[in-house]
Amino acid sequence: MPRPAVGSTSGRGDRMPQPDVSVVVPTYKGSNHIGACLHSLARQSLAAWRYEVIVVQNGPSDGTAAILAHFAHQYPALMLRPIALSIPGAGLARNVGLRAARGRFVTFVDDDDTVSPTYLQVLLVHSFADRVGLAQLADISDQRKAPNFDNSSLAAHLAAKRSTVSASSRRSVLVP
Repeated sequence: MPRPAVGSTSGRGDRMPQPDVSVVVPTYKGSNHIGACLHSLARQSLAAWRYEVIVVQNGPSDGTAAILAHFAHQYPALMLRPIALSIPGAGLARNVGLRAARGRFVTFVDDDDTVSPTYLQVLLVHSFADRVGLAQLADISDQRKAPNFDNSSLAAHLAAKRSTVSASSRRSVLVP
């Protein structure tokens, strides 16, 4: 697996504190929709110093780097860490992002997802070394309608599969 070239300082040259949560966003030709994802992550109720956003662009350049540079300028408090890979692959991008993550917890958000303003704060409140916080997801295809969260069969399946995370692991994963 290629080793990502990432720094330990922000774009301003100051040391970045260790975040509580690392958000890994793999992207492949995502320039048309990653902006909405980044806006939703930049507007979290969790203090910006408590999380980092690692965007792993995998594959050919498509303008995503310029969008990331714009967001870094627009949201200077946001710990935005871009990583560029020439090799495409969502799994590779997630693994490289996970390897670069510095947070105690890690969550994955796709480049075409948007998250609620309390997404990270709520997941963090419900996550411990031996418990992984889960968030309900809804596919919103019509912005005029409220999402339907009636996923009783999914909730029952997840409850049946409930397990604990080993306290000896380096970090836990926040599963969206």
